[in-house]
Amino acid sequence: MYLERGEYKKAEQLHIEVKAIREKLLGKESVDYASTLHNLGLLYYQMSNFQKAEIYYIEARVIREKVLGKDNLDYAWTVNNLANVYLERGEYKKAEQLHFEVKAIREKLLGNESYDYAYSLGNIGLIYNNTGQYEKSESYYLEAIAIMEKLFGKESLEYINCLYNLAHLYLEMGKYDKPERYFLHIKTIQEKKFGKLHANYAACLSSLAIFYDEMGDQEKAIPLFIEAKAIREKIQDKGSVAYTKNLNNLANAYYNKGDIENAISFYEEALNSQEILLGKDHPEYAWILNNLANCYISINVYDKAELLHLEAKAIREKLLGKESLDYANSLSNLSILNLKMGNYKECEPLCLEAKTIRGKILGNSHPDYMTTLVILTHLYTVIGSYDKVEPLYAEILVQQNAYAKQALTHLSERELNRFIHRFSEIEDQLLSYALKTGNQNNPTSHLCYDNSLFYKGFLLYTSSRIQKLAASNPANVEKFNQLKSCHRRLAREYAKPIAERKDVEALETQANDVEKDLAGTVAGYGEAMKQVNWQEVQQQLRPDEAAIEFVHYQYYTPNPTDSVMYAALLLRPGDSQPVFVPLFEEKQLLSLLSKDEATSSSTFFAQAYSRGITPAKKENYQGLYELVWQPLDTLLTGVKTVYYSPSGAIHRLNLSAIAVDKINTLTDRYQLVRLGSTRSLVVADTISSYANNSAALFGGIVYEADTTASDRDSTYLLANHAGSLSFAHVERGVDQRGKAGEH
Repeated sequence: MYLERGEYKKAEQLHIEVKAIREKLLGKESVDYASTLHNLGLLYYQMSNFQKAEIYYIEARVIREKVLGKDNLDYAWTVNNLANVYLERGEYKKAEQLHFEVKAIREKLLGNESYDYAYSLGNIGLIYNNTGQYEKSESYYLEAIAIMEKLFGKESLEYINCLYNLAHLYLEMGKYDKPERYFLHIKTIQEKKFGKLHANYAACLSSLAIFYDEMGDQEKAIPLFIEAKAIREKIQDKGSVAYTKNLNNLANAYYNKGDIENAISFYEEALNSQEILLGKDHPEYAWILNNLANCYISINVYDKAELLHLEAKAIREKLLGKESLDYANSLSNLSILNLKMGNYKECEPLCLEAKTIRGKILGNSHPDYMTTLVILTHLYTVIGSYDKVEPLYAEILVQQNAYAKQALTHLSERELNRFIHRFSEIEDQLLSYALKTGNQNNPTSHLCYDNSLFYKGFLLYTSSRIQKLAASNPANVEKFNQLKSCHRRLAREYAKPIAERKDVEALETQANDVEKDLAGTVAGYGEAMKQVNWQEVQQQLRPDEAAIEFVHYQYYTPNPTDSVMYAALLLRPGDSQPVFVPLFEEKQLLSLLSKDEATSSSTFFAQAYSRGITPAKKENYQGLYELVWQPLDTLLTGVKTVYYSPSGAIHRLNLSAIAVDKINTLTDRYQLVRLGSTRSLVVADTISSYANNSAALFGGIVYEADTTASDRDSTYLLANHAGSLSFAHVERGVDQRGKAGEH
């Protein structure tokens, strides 16, 4: 009873008393004595004292095996619970081995359609979930659910508990179409079982609301949070931890929606509730202060935000010390606030201290550590300390690209899009810095070029290519799943403080071994994963060739503006580094359209290339050459062939057809070769998964030709004209047309 009520000290005293009696009367090898050891193991497990729990479970297991034998359900339960101890401690191999032993015993004694057997399947599924082996986890969860449905029906608590685990697995897998249906079913059953005025039903509403909020659907999330809050008020659960979390989650949803007024109101209510429940000197109270402060920052009420962040910092320093991550978070938040307020002298020491703490606890590759680097780049750009900026961006990009390469194997499409958005923000800030420093020998131009190669040539396409490669051969699927699970586990470990990470070296070795195996056995995998830098592109250029990466970016000052700028990163043989060439603001290009409102966008581009427009109309399209290409012309002396990768609105331009003057177009000056990325000069874009696709290509058809001409004559005609055929505008890479820049 005390165990059920969470009164662990009372339960512990009684179990120890029982243990002493049974040892005295029955001895240490009795069934009853083993039961007491088992119960003590359960108690310490509930108390999260896994070291003691392990000791008692091991002793109980030895006795039960000796007295009852291994083919016994009590023995199986002790082994089951010992396995769960190892699961909690992250010792997954031990947990897996023991749970398979339990599964075999239960199958032998009860069959493969029993509750206990299904319970074992669920535990094994949980191990695979925790180790990132989602595909295996899914199969075990589905088998357990099928048994629970058959035994108890779809409206049983046993069934919906399994369904809840599966729903969360699908969330982690990025299969977002299924969890909503499962959560709604669970909600319906909870309502039937407990009614609407019950804590379990309120908890179910909160879970569903958190799902909607995570999906960005605050319109569905907010009413559910409000309903859960109302239920807890009616059942007098207002002073609970769950109620305070409900308020905080509701405030988060309003903040994510952009309704700052309501967010502030509910954060303040959550603060009051937290103070009553656990007092002000509590980490959760500091987190709510942090969230409330960010609300005020978003509406530029900096004085209130500063007071709240300082209060949170003081609490964290008192409770956790100056070497804690929470304290570093407060320092980082205050540095951002001071940067926004223009207090640059106060900003730098706060950010540097946060950087030191995060580097020590999390390592230099952790996203939180990189956040401090980004803040410093903004600060040093604003105050003109340009010599400090380039090394920071170099470090950010190295770490970010390494993370991206690993993450591509396991991120869901939605997670990948989120990451790409964050990545593009860094790219925007780097290019804004390059524009601000404003000279062709820009010290960051090589970083800009490499970043564009990585972003357009690798990040936007490699994930889908890897999936195609994995599906191209059934034998590859298991290898890719192994790599996914390694990288998922590594991602979880890297997210922890260094001192808490487990098995990282072994996982890295395993991942590298699988990578080498894939590179050696899967055609196209090594090429898809290859990283390319600007020097390698340059090596592919002949003396009369050049490569251009066009880029477009939101301009930062360091705060984001509504200006979208365009630039060219030009690479020529013999250059010591690429050249950054500022071009135009997007609205300058779009303003050409507004001169003739009756002309549609597509008509504009068609007419812009035409030499036959009337002089009056031609004036409407003047400036296209000056805007897009003229800044490059003086840098292309002696160049005949230009390989270029478009970006943004430049995708809609046929550069070859742009008129230079009344007589010539760009194609009269250069052979322009359009690519998805100039990375294609180093690594072929096509992959073997397209090998089975076929197409018939017809060109140069003469419709009035004599239909009696022989096949031999047609072949001869083609051969004679082959030298004049040009593929200058054929993009390299069948899956790249029109995609680059659409982010």
